[in-house]
Amino acid sequence: MPDKAISLLDTAAARVALTLHTPPASVQFLRQQLKAAEMERSLLQKQEKMGIQSDERRDALTARIFSLNDELTASESRWQRELELVHTLQKLRLAESDADDKTTLQQAETALREWQGDAPVVFPEVSAAVVAAIVADWTGIPAGRMVKDEASQVLELPADWRNALPGKTARWRRLVNVFRPPGRDWAIHANRWACLCWPGRPVSVKPKPRWRWRRLSTAVSKPW
Repeated sequence: MPDKAISLLDTAAARVALTLHTPPASVQFLRQQLKAAEMERSLLQKQEKMGIQSDERRDALTARIFSLNDELTASESRWQRELELVHTLQKLRLAESDADDKTTLQQAETALREWQGDAPVVFPEVSAAVVAAIVADWTGIPAGRMVKDEASQVLELPADWRNALPGKTARWRRLVNVFRPPGRDWAIHANRWACLCWPGRPVSVKPKPRWRWRRLSTAVSKPW
């Protein structure tokens, strides 16, 4: 719907701006956890002065504080490095371009992409990954599943369904062939993946996809 699309783009733009000026949620969470642990340890120290001993809890808190400090240092270092790469990329995009600058820009984009991996925390622009992350927050569906290449999903069907249907070799092979015809171009037929509905999950679909789902569920429930 248009209003939802506009709201999604507005949220995506705001999130991009937010990542450029504020620490990511993971860093903020670790800071809060560390602050809470230090406050609890301070409270225990006051209780010990009053004669209330809690050595085990104090030792556990001390170990937790050390662990949180290490995690926070690593997260902040990763965030700062990613922020530097994003700022470098933005400066290159604003600069006048020539052949050398384009090569440098491509190198900066590659370096940022490799550093971010599958879990970016700073975004230089509104991209599919940003939109997918917001939709994931709204729907609860992991972002990686929404931005993953559909052809790659089709190629991975045998391994995925082998794990989902252990001991049912003939069954998962038949299901795979529904969406990945043997001896044909898999990428061309990757759009068949959109017709798949996992058993046991309630969905609201249009009449045609619903009919396909019923046909597939009948095939799954047939004896082998």
